[in-house]
Amino acid sequence: MSHAPKTTRCTYFVLIPAGCGPTNLTAEAGTEKIILSPNFPSNYGASQDCWWIIKPPDDHIIELSVKKFKTEFCCDKLKIYDSFDSSTDRNLIETLAGTVQDGRTISSLQAFVALNFKSDSSVHFSGFNITYTAKLLAATQILQNEIPTATSPPQQTTTRSRRTGGECRADVIAESTAKLINPPGHPGLYRSNLDCDWLIIPQDGERVQISIGLIATQICCDIIEVFEGEELLARLSGRVLNVQRFVSSRPDSPIRITFKTDESVNRAGFRMVHRSVSGIGQVQPLSLHAVCGGNLIASRRIQQVTSPNWPSPYPESVQCEWTITSSLTQLSVEIVVDRLNTQECCDFLEIHGDGFQVARLSGSAFRRRFVMNDNGRIVFTANSTNPGTGFRITYRQVARQIITTTPRSTAAATQVAVTTVSTTVQPITTCRESRLNAHSGRPTPIIISRSIGVSESSNCWWTIIAPTSQFVRVIFTKFQLDACCDSVIAYNSRTQGHVESLIIQEFNGNEQIPQAVFSERDYLTLFLHIDTLNVFRGFEAHFDAVESRCGFDYKISESRVNDLNSPNYPDNYPSSTECEWKISTEPGRVVQFTVGEFSTEPCCDYLEIFDGGRAVEKLRGTSSDNQYVSTDHTGFTLRFSSDKSVERKGFRGVYSSSPADAVTPLTVPSDCGFETMATTAPQNVTSPGWEENVYEMNLDCYWTISVSTPGYQVFFSVVEGRTETCCDYVQVFNNDIGSDTLSGHFTSPVMFVSTNGSLRILFHSDATQAFRGFRGLYYEGPTPTTPPSAISLSASTASCGVVASVKNISQHFTSPNYPESYSGNAICEWTLISNDPDVLVRLTFTNFHTEPCCDTVTILEGLDEVDVLRGTISSPAEYISKGNNFTVRFQSDLSDHRRGFNASFIGISRYDVETTTAPLSATRPSGQDCGYEIAAFETPHEFISPGWPDRYPSSSNCNWMISAPIGWTLVLNFTSFDTEQCCDILNISDSTGNLATLSGLMTSDLPSIVTSQNELSLSFVSDKNIRKDGFTALYSAIPPPTTTPATTTPAYVCEETLNITQNTQVITSEGFPHYYASSTNCTWTLVAAEGERMLLNFTTISLETCCDYIEIFDGIDDKVLEKISFENLPTNQIYVSSGHVMRFRFISDINIEEDGFQVQVQTIQGLPAYNCDARIFIPSTPIKLTSTNYPNNYTTSVTCNWNLETSSGRRVVVNFTDFQMESCCDYVEIFDGDDRRLVAKLDMHTFKYSKIFESTSSQMSVSFYSDKTITGRGFKADVFSTSDEYVVDPGACGFTGVASNTSTYFHSPNYPMEYPAKSECHWLIASSSPLEQVELNLHDIRFEDQSDYLEVRDGRSPSAPLLGVIQRDFSQQAVFSSTTGAMYIKMRTDTSNQYRGFNASYKLVPTERSCGSTLHALDFPTQIRTSNASGTYPNGENCMWTLKADEGKIIVLNFTFMEMEICCDKVQIFDGQSERFIDNITFFGLTSPLVYNSSSNVMKVRFISDDTIGAAGFVANFVQEPAPDAPDRHACGFTWNATSQPVEFNSPLFPLNYPFNAECHWLIRSPDKNKQVQLEILDFRTEKCCDFLKVYDGTSTSAPLITSLSDVIEPGSDVITSTSGSLYLEFVSDASGSYRGFLATFKMVEVERKYSNSCYSIMKAFTDKTPVVEVKEVTSCSPKHQCLTVKTVADAQVKMNGDSFEATVTYGACIPSIACPVTSCSDLMTSLRGIDLPFTMNFTTCEVECCDEDLCNDDQPPPTTATPTTLPTTTALPLTTDEYGCWNQRRDVMFLLDGSGSFTALEFMEILKFVNQLVEGFDLELTRVGVMQFSHWYRHRPMTTRAQTLLKTHIYLGQYSDADQLQAAISGINHHGYTTYIAHAIEKAISIDFPRAGRFSDSCTSKIIVVVSDGKATDANYLPTTTGLGRALGFNFFAVGIGDREMRELQIIANGKVGSDERLFVVPWADQLTTVARQLSAEILM
Repeated sequence: MSHAPKTTRCTYFVLIPAGCGPTNLTAEAGTEKIILSPNFPSNYGASQDCWWIIKPPDDHIIELSVKKFKTEFCCDKLKIYDSFDSSTDRNLIETLAGTVQDGRTISSLQAFVALNFKSDSSVHFSGFNITYTAKLLAATQILQNEIPTATSPPQQTTTRSRRTGGECRADVIAESTAKLINPPGHPGLYRSNLDCDWLIIPQDGERVQISIGLIATQICCDIIEVFEGEELLARLSGRVLNVQRFVSSRPDSPIRITFKTDESVNRAGFRMVHRSVSGIGQVQPLSLHAVCGGNLIASRRIQQVTSPNWPSPYPESVQCEWTITSSLTQLSVEIVVDRLNTQECCDFLEIHGDGFQVARLSGSAFRRRFVMNDNGRIVFTANSTNPGTGFRITYRQVARQIITTTPRSTAAATQVAVTTVSTTVQPITTCRESRLNAHSGRPTPIIISRSIGVSESSNCWWTIIAPTSQFVRVIFTKFQLDACCDSVIAYNSRTQGHVESLIIQEFNGNEQIPQAVFSERDYLTLFLHIDTLNVFRGFEAHFDAVESRCGFDYKISESRVNDLNSPNYPDNYPSSTECEWKISTEPGRVVQFTVGEFSTEPCCDYLEIFDGGRAVEKLRGTSSDNQYVSTDHTGFTLRFSSDKSVERKGFRGVYSSSPADAVTPLTVPSDCGFETMATTAPQNVTSPGWEENVYEMNLDCYWTISVSTPGYQVFFSVVEGRTETCCDYVQVFNNDIGSDTLSGHFTSPVMFVSTNGSLRILFHSDATQAFRGFRGLYYEGPTPTTPPSAISLSASTASCGVVASVKNISQHFTSPNYPESYSGNAICEWTLISNDPDVLVRLTFTNFHTEPCCDTVTILEGLDEVDVLRGTISSPAEYISKGNNFTVRFQSDLSDHRRGFNASFIGISRYDVETTTAPLSATRPSGQDCGYEIAAFETPHEFISPGWPDRYPSSSNCNWMISAPIGWTLVLNFTSFDTEQCCDILNISDSTGNLATLSGLMTSDLPSIVTSQNELSLSFVSDKNIRKDGFTALYSAIPPPTTTPATTTPAYVCEETLNITQNTQVITSEGFPHYYASSTNCTWTLVAAEGERMLLNFTTISLETCCDYIEIFDGIDDKVLEKISFENLPTNQIYVSSGHVMRFRFISDINIEEDGFQVQVQTIQGLPAYNCDARIFIPSTPIKLTSTNYPNNYTTSVTCNWNLETSSGRRVVVNFTDFQMESCCDYVEIFDGDDRRLVAKLDMHTFKYSKIFESTSSQMSVSFYSDKTITGRGFKADVFSTSDEYVVDPGACGFTGVASNTSTYFHSPNYPMEYPAKSECHWLIASSSPLEQVELNLHDIRFEDQSDYLEVRDGRSPSAPLLGVIQRDFSQQAVFSSTTGAMYIKMRTDTSNQYRGFNASYKLVPTERSCGSTLHALDFPTQIRTSNASGTYPNGENCMWTLKADEGKIIVLNFTFMEMEICCDKVQIFDGQSERFIDNITFFGLTSPLVYNSSSNVMKVRFISDDTIGAAGFVANFVQEPAPDAPDRHACGFTWNATSQPVEFNSPLFPLNYPFNAECHWLIRSPDKNKQVQLEILDFRTEKCCDFLKVYDGTSTSAPLITSLSDVIEPGSDVITSTSGSLYLEFVSDASGSYRGFLATFKMVEVERKYSNSCYSIMKAFTDKTPVVEVKEVTSCSPKHQCLTVKTVADAQVKMNGDSFEATVTYGACIPSIACPVTSCSDLMTSLRGIDLPFTMNFTTCEVECCDEDLCNDDQPPPTTATPTTLPTTTALPLTTDEYGCWNQRRDVMFLLDGSGSFTALEFMEILKFVNQLVEGFDLELTRVGVMQFSHWYRHRPMTTRAQTLLKTHIYLGQYSDADQLQAAISGINHHGYTTYIAHAIEKAISIDFPRAGRFSDSCTSKIIVVVSDGKATDANYLPTTTGLGRALGFNFFAVGIGDREMRELQIIANGKVGSDERLFVVPWADQLTTVARQLSAEILM
């Protein structure tokens, strides 16, 4: 045996001389060669420009390794290219500068590297030492020129069907265009515990090409593996900088990629692109950016999209489209075109957003920014020549902003108005001055306010005119409007009217002071709309005329820094702009002006700066940091000018005023660096994009911070940060000495202190990944004697953020201004840090009130978000950190500022608290209810089931963990519990085992769970059937026992007795309005004089949620009148004593304190002065209730509402003792119960009949209304409570009655006398059980005709379904029955005649649930069943149950038992009133319940049995549930109303195979009668022979069939639109083959026109105003027809029976709608001339009208003054006609000839001969001929002969009347070739050729189409549709088949029936066509 020699790997180092190039070098495998910078290791020289060019052997790449690297970061750089062309960064691999980590490696992308080192003339360092070597790639990674020899048979792909593993496990068919795959979680971090598996399958005979790059995973545990077959090609993890490329080694061989992650660290993942390629020899490298289009999700992190192959040239002839969607709807999408290089003439990049095209770019562009509030869309189109490098775009989410000019510039413009408005100009103060003149230099004020007469709902217009060539300027100085409803709009118009396109700017109350407005011409119109005066205070402004549209004249007096920017900054300034700003200051001061960023067109756009009158500088091109100081107080004049061509970004500047002897540098702030001076107050500094959670790439930002106090030092603390570990960092320089770099994830603060009073901070990012960045704090202070630590919390706890040291004592901090309202636009951060790693932070919020929508507190630990708080939190929120720090970030917006929060924090030992994986909150995580971890504390918190207070969802599986500190125990007290007894279970356990298993309904003895452990686990599982309310509980932690028992003595006890008089006294809790004391027990005894009573009015109450309360006692005993707690806090609640003594007591526990209460107390003598809107607690003794001002007259326009409440178990009684008010218009309404059911409407007409009203519960409401006219003294009523049994007054004007089994009688007020006029009474008759019905018997009825009536409704409200309306006499007894357990009755009368009304009775009757009844579904299950009194159901049954639910709900039907004769008896389920079929079912024994859902609120169940064997039948339950927001797309049928948005649905189990023997029905309707339903098939595959989807144009299978689909349908090829407003779909499968079925969408669409079902058939001729011929009949139209009317404009020359005369002729008929718009008057009249009429005529002009209603056409009416005319006696004689009313039968025959490649040119000539033979026997006057040749259909062209050149009409119908000319034209037709689009040819003939021929609508003309073909249609799927349409329009079809023909298609063409040969002729060869010519000609002419 021979052995291969042992190979030893050696590494050789070859030193390259430290020259400066250009040097050509060769890399070798196994040898490391060295490149040194000039003079290394000494410093390199100035202005170096060195090149090294390296080439490796073939099939190798180059690997560079950095040994040492140190250069000047800003200016000396080494750039690495994969091309010698350095003119563009498209060839740049990487740039190195500053200090680079030793050992860093860089690999080339191809076999070439060029290095270029450049240095400037300033600072120099040691340079670099870099090695390079050549590396051979793996065989599968090399794109070789030859296919390697396979050592094993090629692996065959057995299937190409996709797996259904979601986004992470799938079989993917590669395409020729590159496609992208990202791991789940993209664009964020991938998710934990992934097990992804993608199998990439090539096209037949091709290979898979894959590139994987941007790899960033956890190196230990998250692994990417690449396989071909069983061979592992690569195993990738960690951070891999190089792109990994793979090509399958043989054709048809797939590549598998797996990606598995653990449960710990998650990172960005990877980017993978793939495509299918035909062979290795021609394969180009696949770029990561080769993807052409896709759907992208924007996040706050900056992401990138590029043109295919970027930065290499893009492919030729491409069209790519990307959609970019924001992951949060409240954020906008920002798109930045970073680079663009395309062929300027022909290749374009389009940016779309907010529904329109925003920009269309080509050529070269740089940094163009766009922001869309809606989604963004990018479209890239390139032609076939000269591609450029393409584009690079970045995108991300940004906050939505109202785009305005810079606020501080606005403030400046505002102040100039204050200082320059002349007091001699009369201000505009009203809306009357509608047309105003603007003057230059003389501002005119506008002062509009409510104090000078502006009223509500005002609209004011002012049109302002400036001199010619000047502009109108409006500057606002004060502004306060209602944000919701008031507005000021400026229009670019000189007329008053709303034109949206002319709006210049719109302002509302959201604006503080709006920006200045400039007109676009010499006029401007202002519009003011005021909706309400509640908020409106008005505005002040002034207007004048100016030469320029931008600029101001401003005198600044303070040192505040103001912005001054070019127009539109930071976007490009407009062209042709002229701006002038004048800035001056007070004497003794100077003006400072600094230009930060500056970019204009160098040639032509500039900023000119004048100091006084002296020109200082003219800036143009690009510059930055230009600073100017004026020589005196006259300041600067700035003039900005742009021409008509190129626009750039412009400039950003600031200006200020300083004392002349104390000028300090003025810099422009920048988020990417600035220079500033520190103060003793800590200030924030963050990396760019910190608030958006991601910084930009390729940044180098410098902040220079100096002290402002001599002798102090700068302190800088890096508080937190997250950067790319390898490459992005923070570095601090002290005395130009750099610190270690900070990178990766750093959470513990790092402090730096200057030694010379200044620090310089650098933040650097490269071009790869971006993270959040860093946040730091800086301040100045004395030089420290010990190393600095975190800053201690300031004594000012209400400051806006600080860094605080956590100690073992509690410290507090609050929101700014607490307890007063915080300010707007606040952003504050408190960083709480423990210096001891074993000390954790415990954070508690004890009081929290912010605006719920918009003001938030975010709690972070490091960069991880713990919780977000907003709104009002009623119980303490507590958090324990995982590590040693918390960050609390508070942010508020501009509106609705509230009290804020009070918080505390303390350090606790790590060993006293068991840590978890994340800080635990005591409040439920936002948006989570099915499983979470939560902390328990002493204060009880609520725990609820998923979905509470709604029902929990089906198929839930939720797990919760409740934890307390170690040594503590837990208690869980249930407050409610209701689950499905059998199946929905809650398990509770701890570490000792299971503690409880709960299910069912528990109403008493609710469980209480106590554990001896500090953790409690809960698991809840529900099945898919019945859902219940779920459960609620309170949980809390119990601390371990202490040696010192807790005291029980209250901390604050008070007893007080007060004498109450008529003067109001105020009583408050201790400390009000701030916190009351804990453990309070206070009692107040209130005593009034004998005979008096007291009134308590609680004006403010704020109590702890769980535990603090107030008790009110009536009298000296312990009779509790009310107990007030957080759950029933009253609003404006009033309590009245029954005697002269009253007490109330306040109790608080030891925990949380709130604001407390304030109560007003006074005696009442006579009538209490209740507020117009009040809640009044009603005692048992009467109190008085009156209208306002009683007994004096009430005021006009009053609306009052009193809510009257009493104790549970008692009722409220209202007895009106006085009533006087305007009879027509003022009234009182009485409402019963907390749902405010209207009982009666009381006015002067009805008061005398009904005075006493009683509630049926403890609540009643009284409302009083008055209008704007006459008043009266109002009303007085006694109100008291009673516990007596409720007894109805049978003659009352309304009550609530409870029906029983015996009849209860009632009648209209005053019966049998006249009922009151103008009355409205309401009765509610309810059942004690919802399963029983109410029956109403009307025994006597008499009402005024039409005007007075009785209304009966089926339900509990006046909007329930109507059962009937009774008017006039009703001679017989009327009986109504409810389907629910309630009936609502309303009587209404007017002011005219009154009669006796009605007498009626009501009672309870059992609900009929037997065969054929109508039943109302309830919120709990009720039962239906078959009748089986004898044990079996009867024979011959046919029963239909109608089940109805409330509007907005559906029915769920659950069969629990079924035994039926399987062969012959069945149950049918139907959905909706339209009875959409759901299912046929028959079983003998159920193994599991059968559940069906309706799609509407109606379901019907039919049971059918035959005459033979019976069985037990069925039992089913039904219940109503809320209707879903969308249909169940996977359901086997539904009924749904379409909307304008597409809705997807599919066959059952799609994309898996559908079940056997399926029968599914879908009914899709348009709720808008003017719109139709459109169905689009996206995917379709069924068994060809036997499984079909049938689509009907209507609501059932009896509607016209549109199409029947089977086999394979091309995606998107079938779009079906209804004409009836509905589509009915039926899907049927047999018991054999099964496929994936179909995927489709439906939506509602506009229809071009409506159709007529019937029209008038008209033939009239008028001569001398008298009809000669007169026919007008109703005729039915075919589908899709309209009504036609043709009228001669002038008299026609008419001949009849030899007589000639002049007449006006009218003709009417049905006409196909497609013919109307394409048919001219001459066409129709030509057709009319050809009709055999009883006369002939000659005319010149006519009118044609089409209409789309029924019978909408009409004849021309005769003149009103008809004059008899003597007519020939023969004119009325009709001529003989056939059975159709036609005098001669005419034909239009169109030959459609197959010109496809199926026939040769010679065969096509035989077809032409055949047509010529046919037309020989035609009378071309009666039979007109047309010829079309068809082959290919152009999909994107209109259906016209000019556009569809291969569906060509060679001879138009009727074009030739001479036979020789016709036959010559036929013989001259040339053959096409190409494809076979038969269906589209038929469609063109029907829609274009026949309507244009003029006889389309003539019922006496036969329309005939003859198709000559082999039948192998490219569009065969459309043949049933197009031929079906033709037959519906009256067409007759003949088919002639030749050769190897497709008989099925030919049969569909000829007669629409597969298997029928009617009107079908076939020949084996084309030259045998003559054998069938005679027979075909005869049938055509029949």
